[in-house]
Amino acid sequence: MAATESASKAPVLEEEKVEPLDTAQKAALVVVSLGADRASQIYKYLSEQDIEDLTYEVAKMGKNNNAQVEGALDEFYKLCLTHKMMTDGGLDYARDVLEKAFGESTARNLLEKVSKTLQSKPFNFFTKGDPKTLLALLQQERPQVIALIMSYMDPEQSARVLEQLPEGKRISVVEAMAKMDRVSPEAIAIVEEEMKRKFATIITSEDNMNLGGVEYVADMMNHVDRSNERRIFEELDKSDPDLAQDIRDRMFVFENILDMDDRSVQRFVRDCDTKDVVFALKNASDWDANNNITLNGAKYRRMKKEDATYSDDMYGYYNWSSGEDYHYFKYEPVKWRVLRTDGNYALLLSDVALDDEQYHIEFGDVTWENSTVRSWLNGYGAGGNKQSVDYRGKNFIGSAFTASEQAAIVNSSLENADNIENGTSGGNNTTDKIFLLSESEVWNTDKAKSYGFVKDKYIYDEARRCQSSTYAKARGMFSTYTGNGWWWLRWPGNYLSNAMCVMSDGLVDVYYDSPDLNCGVRPALNLNLSSPNLYTYAGTVCSDGTDTEVGGGTVTTGGGTPPASKQPPSSSKPEEPAVRKGQTVKAGRLRYKVSKVHSDGTGEVILAGAASKKDAKKLASLKTGDTVKINKKNFKVTAIANNAFKNCKKLKRVVIGKEITSIGAKAFSGCKALKKITIKSAKLKKVGKNAFKGTHAKAVIKVPKAKLKAYKKLLKKKGQGKKVRITK
Repeated sequence: MAATESASKAPVLEEEKVEPLDTAQKAALVVVSLGADRASQIYKYLSEQDIEDLTYEVAKMGKNNNAQVEGALDEFYKLCLTHKMMTDGGLDYARDVLEKAFGESTARNLLEKVSKTLQSKPFNFFTKGDPKTLLALLQQERPQVIALIMSYMDPEQSARVLEQLPEGKRISVVEAMAKMDRVSPEAIAIVEEEMKRKFATIITSEDNMNLGGVEYVADMMNHVDRSNERRIFEELDKSDPDLAQDIRDRMFVFENILDMDDRSVQRFVRDCDTKDVVFALKNASDWDANNNITLNGAKYRRMKKEDATYSDDMYGYYNWSSGEDYHYFKYEPVKWRVLRTDGNYALLLSDVALDDEQYHIEFGDVTWENSTVRSWLNGYGAGGNKQSVDYRGKNFIGSAFTASEQAAIVNSSLENADNIENGTSGGNNTTDKIFLLSESEVWNTDKAKSYGFVKDKYIYDEARRCQSSTYAKARGMFSTYTGNGWWWLRWPGNYLSNAMCVMSDGLVDVYYDSPDLNCGVRPALNLNLSSPNLYTYAGTVCSDGTDTEVGGGTVTTGGGTPPASKQPPSSSKPEEPAVRKGQTVKAGRLRYKVSKVHSDGTGEVILAGAASKKDAKKLASLKTGDTVKINKKNFKVTAIANNAFKNCKKLKRVVIGKEITSIGAKAFSGCKALKKITIKSAKLKKVGKNAFKGTHAKAVIKVPKAKLKAYKKLLKKKGQGKKVRITK
């Protein structure tokens, strides 16, 4: 094969082209050339920002030619040499040596670069001081002066100083710092001269310096502890809300986590406190239809006051400080009590009430089979309950359990027998994954005893007492000062419109209306224990009352495997007061607040109103009664509360009992159908303003004969119409 012309020519070497490098790229080349061991020694003397910048340059470094490497190392060597000569012999000595070694031009460039690094930073004396010492020196200065000096500090150090400033001056300093922009050398010199006189600090400045500003304040606020941060922003919101928001916008927000590597995320999660998480949740945007969100591996739910089944400002209910704000709740592993084991299966009962839900959303005859609580627990559709409510989208089982956990929950065949004492029909048997315990499982039977409960329902049984989770309380569950509350059973009460429950003191009650709004839910289920990796051991509860928890006392949502808790019959004497002052109790469709408790267990109550909003809407006649029985003790009904029956538009007849001494303001205001009022009490001393405003225009108030004259005077101008008659 003949040789071609191109093949016969020798290759031509082009002159190697050297691309110029910036300072950061040169530093990266030097670090790489030194090797990991030597480079690590340099890193010790660098700031966090310098390390971050240098690491970034090293990471993005591509292939460099020999000329670039040699040039960077040569410049680094000369700079090191220049630095040493200047520190050892001074500027003149260094200039003389460098000019002889490298020439006048190179020496001048080297000296200029090194001189800048050796210049004292303005207010350098302050940047090295202890925050407490600095505070003593600075707190008498004007806010503008403090702001200028703090602008030269490290943000973390300035944050410590800011925290210790008097609260009034703190806001002024933040404002001055945030509004600071470019400061001339003349202005700095004036302040520096005063500081020089006081603290012997000398600064030099050749160029205008960028000081303070909103970015700096935002960085500083990221280092301030949360309590001080909140107070500062509260005050700043009052004086300059736009500036406060601008600072907030530049501070670290939760979405910044998306830009972190895994190790940084772990460190953030470890260090952040509850307020950080709440701030992140408030700024998150991808909440689902059930108001759930997963952030950084943790699941949260948010809710407002309007999402609760019931809310009340009285003692024992959740404190909703604002109806407009969301409150946030973190999903946690559920701790379960094991009531029975049978081979690979275990009957579990939640250790605390997990939620608050009506047994049935409408008043009327209902059984477990057609109740709304059954459909809500299991996610049944509209055909699963009497009111045709579809719970397939929003339910308990879908929120509390993953798909694999749901698969491990057994479909349980449930016997829904009649009420033990009253014979009220329990309805048809059902098959459900999630259910409530039956009456026979908490009292009266050997089965109940085997589960750790006492047979007598009138015993204050410690094993039957149940704490309320924070979420259940927020949803509307009432709880006593010990945290115990009422919880539903899947059993009819003395009427089909009632459902049974366990009270906070461990007694069993049969009188709760099914639409009641403040009774907790303790789900029960049968778990297949052979399902792997779904549960962890949580400890034991012993017969002597010892509670031994393992792993923080929680198990995964799927359940747990400790042996059944067997507790002996408790003493008939309760460990907590059965009734106490301030406690709210219900009897039938009325709600009472305990005002006095006597040593013999009796006491007095205030009639607070209807038991629920639905009861209030349906209330047509009312008898306050003279006493109400609470835990087998008589409590006198001595007063009617303010607004107790306000706007009960169907209320037509009221009988006020013999023990009533006061009727609160607006107690019957707006009861436009209220035409007949009978006052049996001869003890009435006080009637509040507008107590009967808006009642029927031709209402008749009947009073005791002996009190006619006194009560006409007492009831004068209490809001009732001019045609209302007061008779004996």
